[in-house]
Amino acid sequence: MVNISDFPRIVPEADDTLRIQRAADNAIGKTLLIPYNVSDYVISQSIRIDPTTKVAGTSRSVKIRNTNDNVYAFVIQPAIGSNNVNQAEGFEHLYIRSKFGIKYNREGDYSSVWSQQPSLFNVFIRNCYFEGQYSSAVDPNYNTDVVPGLNELKEYGIAVWGAKIFNLSIRDNFISNFGIPLYLEGCDHTEINNNRITLNAISVYLTTKRGGGQNYGSQCSINHNEIVGNSRRGQILIPDGDAHTISDNFFEADKSACEFLRIFGDFSNLITGNRFNVTKMGDVAPTTPIITIDVGYGSVVSHNRCNLKYAEFLIDIKTSRYKTYRGNLHLEPKYFILWKDNSSTFPVPNHPLVRTKEIDPLVFNSKNPRFLNNQIALGEFPWEPSTVSSNWAIKTNIEVPFRSNLAVDIIMDQLSPSNNHYIVLVRGRKVSKEGLCEIRADNDKGKLLYSQRFAFADTDKLSSHSIDLQATQGITKLFFRFIVNDGTAETNQIEEIILRPTSN
Repeated sequence: MVNISDFPRIVPEADDTLRIQRAADNAIGKTLLIPYNVSDYVISQSIRIDPTTKVAGTSRSVKIRNTNDNVYAFVIQPAIGSNNVNQAEGFEHLYIRSKFGIKYNREGDYSSVWSQQPSLFNVFIRNCYFEGQYSSAVDPNYNTDVVPGLNELKEYGIAVWGAKIFNLSIRDNFISNFGIPLYLEGCDHTEINNNRITLNAISVYLTTKRGGGQNYGSQCSINHNEIVGNSRRGQILIPDGDAHTISDNFFEADKSACEFLRIFGDFSNLITGNRFNVTKMGDVAPTTPIITIDVGYGSVVSHNRCNLKYAEFLIDIKTSRYKTYRGNLHLEPKYFILWKDNSSTFPVPNHPLVRTKEIDPLVFNSKNPRFLNNQIALGEFPWEPSTVSSNWAIKTNIEVPFRSNLAVDIIMDQLSPSNNHYIVLVRGRKVSKEGLCEIRADNDKGKLLYSQRFAFADTDKLSSHSIDLQATQGITKLFFRFIVNDGTAETNQIEEIILRPTSN
């Protein structure tokens, strides 16, 4: 163990930079101990740390203050071309006050820089307090729905920057006032666990590094963190990652910055057991989704709890993956997102659950969120309000797969008991096999009040069916069930379903 108390300042040193560096140079393969001091340890240049050195304070009250906003407080950069470090160490029990905190390895071109630097294994950062400089005073888009650029976020500061680290553990930390608290490039099997990440622009940026047939930066776990009070869209931003697990986290933000997950190039990610909470700022619903997924393949969004009192819609699934065949783009049918068993409170009127664009196939199930306070509960489709009337409607061109013995239910729940008169219009096309649309109406006790089936013929022509339910009293729930008769997998395009309330 090397104690920096044994390395006092030497005249004319104006701060603690050089004394800490001298101690660090003597602590290779050892613990560099930084004892508690009443005043801050002040540095003005980066402290270079060997990856085999453990840097530890005697408590989280040990403060390192970096007065240079252009450099990281600590830098761990083993020489290009040196061996991988299998016994890397890390940081614990420190309070780091710096616009830029800790940096592991280098960024740069894959062939000449990134692939030539050594891999670091089993690095840890735990029980630390990181304080940056980000605030509303420096960000003109603070708490707005403007999508931030990466360079913009970097300029606001980074707490931990890491590249080519395997089995990195970041846990039990408090991180506040950064543009990007955790920026990880090509880090496999990272564990981000039990941290409080607050008052930043975003929270976590995970990106891959590819080259030479290699793909770094997958299978990371973001678990049991408190991610609150951050002010820009995309709290967890994954531009091109895969096989990550985001679970058991608590997210909370103002309505303008309530896009908690922004995932692109999505491949087999699991988003489960999280709690999403949107806070109020004014009376206007926000224009951002809770989750944005662009190019989804095999991902699962399940068992999340959502308090969406001021959210406009829950999930924005932008596009499926395209492939080129004979010069034409087509949708690869194996790409899908499974959305299941999530629950929400969503009393804002006239806002859809899901907004989609060209998803094929888009798989939901009937245990999805219930809309409360006389709104709609549904399983599989994005309901959108009419701009010219009070009708609720599905207006979409997504293609929905149906199989024999797999009925797909759309449920309209908690209908107003004061209005018992409805007209239902169902429009479908491109039905390649004969099938059925069954419409049921129940009262609040579950008693069947109405049931009718309409056959979809083997035709591409538009078919419309209207039902006047005014003779049936006490309806509070409608079920729409689509069934294909034979045992093959078929795709029906349900173009529109409208529930039209009428007056007595």
